[in-house]
Amino acid sequence: MADDENFDSSVERKALKMQKKSVEVQKRFNLQETETVIQDYFCSLSRTINHTGRMWITQNYVCFYSGQPFKIVEYFSFRRVVNITETPGVLSRSITIDLNDDRTLVFAAFRHFEETLLVLTHLWKNPPSYARISDARPGEWDLGYMDRRDEAEMRQAARCASRGGYGGGAGPSTGGAAGGGRPGAAAPPPIPAPYGSGSYGSSGGYGGGGSGSEDSGFFSSLTQERRTKVDLDTSKNALRIALDTREMGADTLEELERQRRQLDRIEHNVENIHHNLDRGERMIRGLESVGGGLKNTFTRDKTKKNYRQYDEKDHHRDWQNRKNRNVDIVILLKRDDDSFASVRLTLENESFHVKDEDGNKVKGLSWSYDMVDEVVLRARPQHVDVRFKDKTPRFRMMSAHVQAIVNELVIRARALGETPKVLFEPNAKQFHYGTYRLALSGSSMSKAGGEGAEGGATDAASAGFIRPKIKASELLSQNADAETRRALDMQDQHLDQIIDVVDDIHHMGVVMKEEIVDSTEQIDRINRRVDHANVRVHKSNFKMKKM
Repeated sequence: MADDENFDSSVERKALKMQKKSVEVQKRFNLQETETVIQDYFCSLSRTINHTGRMWITQNYVCFYSGQPFKIVEYFSFRRVVNITETPGVLSRSITIDLNDDRTLVFAAFRHFEETLLVLTHLWKNPPSYARISDARPGEWDLGYMDRRDEAEMRQAARCASRGGYGGGAGPSTGGAAGGGRPGAAAPPPIPAPYGSGSYGSSGGYGGGGSGSEDSGFFSSLTQERRTKVDLDTSKNALRIALDTREMGADTLEELERQRRQLDRIEHNVENIHHNLDRGERMIRGLESVGGGLKNTFTRDKTKKNYRQYDEKDHHRDWQNRKNRNVDIVILLKRDDDSFASVRLTLENESFHVKDEDGNKVKGLSWSYDMVDEVVLRARPQHVDVRFKDKTPRFRMMSAHVQAIVNELVIRARALGETPKVLFEPNAKQFHYGTYRLALSGSSMSKAGGEGAEGGATDAASAGFIRPKIKASELLSQNADAETRRALDMQDQHLDQIIDVVDDIHHMGVVMKEEIVDSTEQIDRINRRVDHANVRVHKSNFKMKKM
């Protein structure tokens, strides 16, 4: 998945430093090994008194630790966040985070206030996620991340429901395990990720406790009920087939282009045969009679200029240009002074550029895909550098959608005949890229944010797929359970993706037809020229026999 590259010692030192920091946070807050530190900041947590400490931000968690004046430990997943706001103060501004258990945390005394607010807001509205192509079944796009998590969440929901609802002790927020029991409020359901898969962090924690043995029957019936209500397997299989078909179509187009180049070489060789025949006929004319020799002497030899060097033609037909595949992806632009700015990266068919929050292009931040030399995945998670072939300054960014960005840059550059190198620094998360299976449709990968009963931003447009105006889940009665609604939303996403892929296949078919028609005409032209060359050879042979 990555190009091999030897990085200098400074890069390796930074990567080792980031790794040690992540390991320390994983141990201190009992996080999974997949949680790596993106940024960390000195700040204070405001309670009765201010507790000075440090905040660590990972892909799915916000962690805080203070030892002054006494030990304070706080950590929670972004899925439990209802709102993040800036609060003005007398001496300094603070960041207020509302959680779905009706608690509010206020952090202040930041050295980099704007940056912290931007990073927190970005990761809350845009949970990082990755898609993979299954190694077990080549060509299969693995859409199973979310579903593998469903069973654990449904089992927990079944335990709570069998006890009459959610409940439990209210302790300090520790991402679902602290204070002698689990927090009492229900965590919001997971939000579908870009590409239909990904991990948004651990559940915020459900109330209740005790053994799970008595709820096994309830859980089985709940699982069966959900599977009966919404058949996700069929939509997934249909999507996999559509994606595989599109990939085969892309491979077929590449093969047609290769065959067209072979036809070009054949046609070039046939024309050179005619050139050699022209020279041969001139020489035969000079040999067979005195008049022919005098004619050759007093006429210019045009056959010397007839020979042509082979010049490869570009027959690439970009089927993507037949449709509007402009995509907006929310990113944090990293400026020269290492500060951040919330912007949108707009990927068009032949170029990409940065737009500010008002939708205006940022001066000096526009490039064509053939300018890209390297795309570097930094050891600091979610950070990407784009380096160019000329002396253009590198483009640095942070985004939750790094896989989408890298994949789009690679496949769009290839459409222009260029292949940028993708480099992963030591310890950087590796992923699949450079395939149309992961290509985005023409839409927006950004969340509008907002508040809801369960909290968090839930704009499904972040998945990069065009949503229907009315979702199937909105047509259900209010008594429908959350799992059924979420499954229907997932099914809607699958159908939206299938529609987009079928549209791609249609445009591929149009391009294939054009390519086949042109190839057929070229083959007919070659056949005519070969027949003509054969006649000329016979005539030349006949003249040589007479001499």
